[in-house]
Amino acid sequence: MKKNIIIMVLFIVIFVLCIFLGISMNKKCVTPVNTLDTGDDSVEYLESTNEEVQSLIDNITTGVGSPCGLSNIYFKNNKITVSEISSEDLFRIAVKQISSDYRVNFSIDTVRSKIKNTFGSKIQFKDQTYNIIPRYTYNYETATYEYQDDTGIEKVCKGDKNLFSVVKAMKKGSKFEIHVRVLFNRSGAYYSDPTYSNVLTNLDKTGNIVNYSDYNMRQGSLYKITFNKENNHYIFVSSEIVR
Repeated sequence: MKKNIIIMVLFIVIFVLCIFLGISMNKKCVTPVNTLDTGDDSVEYLESTNEEVQSLIDNITTGVGSPCGLSNIYFKNNKITVSEISSEDLFRIAVKQISSDYRVNFSIDTVRSKIKNTFGSKIQFKDQTYNIIPRYTYNYETATYEYQDDTGIEKVCKGDKNLFSVVKAMKKGSKFEIHVRVLFNRSGAYYSDPTYSNVLTNLDKTGNIVNYSDYNMRQGSLYKITFNKENNHYIFVSSEIVR
């Protein structure tokens, strides 16, 4: 009798173990639902001449009263984020986007809106008068920037101007990455790097003008500029040298 009970208990234990083992094995074979590719991470490649790509780059590298552009802000030897952009440069960029005719008055809300749509809602900006040409005075009572004059403004670049061109652009989810080649200009000479250590002497030229040719641009440094989507706008996040 005792022997039969022991045998029966052993059978029950073995049976239970088999059930648990079967469940465990089955779980290992089932693919979790959240690992399925829903398509959110699919990559979309865009041409360098794409209008949206060019617009994003133009928005951050051009500013009122800056005929040589503002590319020197983003193309450094270290990673650049929004915290490195000064309020003065933010103001220049915003005014350039507000109107093609800079000889107008505009509210601080308009300036803030352009900055927010370009650099995100967390960026810091000071409402004050900036010492730039064209000149604007900030009226604290009306919260308005009032145009004064543009005496001494330079409309043509007479200084150093980097050459840069988009070589690749891609979207992945909410991220937008644009790769750019840069030639660095200083005192009329062009360099392949932001530290001005490698001067380029074999560039294609038309007269004294360096061409935007593939041959020339391949000799420059490669940068990755990252944007993230926020409130239906792609905002600048960072720029970093790749090689």
